Amino acid sequence: MQPLVRSLGVTSALDIGANAGFFSIELGLLGIPTVALEAEPPAVRTALLAVERSGVKGVGVLALEMDPNTVRLLPSTDCTLCLSIWHHLVRTHGLEAATGMLRTVWDRTAKVMFFDTGESEMPASFNIPDMAPDARAWLSRYLESVCEPSRIEHLGLHAAFDADRKPCMRNLFAVIR
Repeated sequence: MQPLVRSLGVTSALDIGANAGFFSIELGLLGIPTVALEAEPPAVRTALLAVERSGVKGVGVLALEMDPNTVRLLPSTDCTLCLSIWHHLVRTHGLEAATGMLRTVWDRTAKVMFFDTGESEMPASFNIPDMAPDARAWLSRYLESVCEPSRIEHLGLHAAFDADRKPCMRNLFAVIR
């Protein structure tokens, strides 16, 4: 992700579902003002502490649950990290609402959105669509249709965890204006 952030001249960022703030702090260390969005109180407290202890300037933590009503409150930034969050939006709000939220996030993104999500490793309770013929192809088509105009770049596979905290591999995408 870092080479794209640099080559695109990113000057602001939003990390949706920031958890403890790792990526937010990393962006801050690059000199990029960043908002870490997190809804879970323990993660918010951890992110606040991590930002304080890192000494990095220009990183803020926003305690807010993103949903169809609050998504419009998100700031417009050059770069948005939408990592391991979409499948939770689908589970909680349904595919149509999750798609609408992703479209709004993209509308507020000026240069690049990094995206990954739970795939076939997620249990049926998440209501993730069948990603046929494979997750990479399905997600590429989905992102192309939701994030217009854009160019979708597959950045590769990366290690992640499934709903039971077992290791798995996921596709990572850059959605570029």
